[in-house]
Amino acid sequence: SAGWFRLAADRYYVPLSVAIPAGATGTGATPSELDVLGAVRDEQGRPVGRIRQTLKLAEGGSKQVLYQSGLALPPGRFSAKVVVRENANGAVGSFETGLFVPDLRRSPVKVSSVTLSTQLRPVDARQRSENPLVREGVEILPSLSHVVDRAQKMYFYYEVYEPETPANGTSSIKTSLTFYRGTVKVFETPLVERTGLDAADRRAAVFQFEVAASGFQPGLYTCQVNIIDDVAGRFVFPRLAVYVR
Repeated sequence: SAGWFRLAADRYYVPLSVAIPAGATGTGATPSELDVLGAVRDEQGRPVGRIRQTLKLAEGGSKQVLYQSGLALPPGRFSAKVVVRENANGAVGSFETGLFVPDLRRSPVKVSSVTLSTQLRPVDARQRSENPLVREGVEILPSLSHVVDRAQKMYFYYEVYEPETPANGTSSIKTSLTFYRGTVKVFETPLVERTGLDAADRRAAVFQFEVAASGFQPGLYTCQVNIIDDVAGRFVFPRLAVYVR
């Protein structure tokens, strides 16, 4: 899974998430080690980014290993390939996918990708990170599957860049989440308005919603993100699928 968040007009942070099933993590009394190697190439096949790390896994850990990384990219289309090697038995697996980073300079309302998460992880608040999913000592871990247990909470994170600001006035971004099952609206969050920037260096208004999955019956839902630039009179409605079980 990958997303994109603007760092500058021509530079975006792309968080990468890789899920590794338990069958790849080996067995035995000693911790297993996974070598993760990834490469991102542009449309001409030129390397533009790499990731490399060795993960040490405790015996009897999670059924699935979620590896998080990220890199800065310009707008464009890319291919990403990740290779994972289990050091105990030498097993190797790989996955390759396309990445698209839009050029938001052409967008009437400049919005990042929408991240759905069910996990928050504490990090050292003293360590600086250009990853927008790390804020105030907490990292938002993206969900790859968009499958949510009813006992979990859903966290939605996105950013709006360069909202229209009138002379001698303030900007006004209004946003909410609406959930549909088929064509029937089943839930909507209260409307939130932001009249300033939360990350002035990136000219970004930041939004994070927390929604309890316990209020939804099991099944497939569409979450529509309603974003209105009230000053400019422009709007956008990105959508994503969520499955509650």
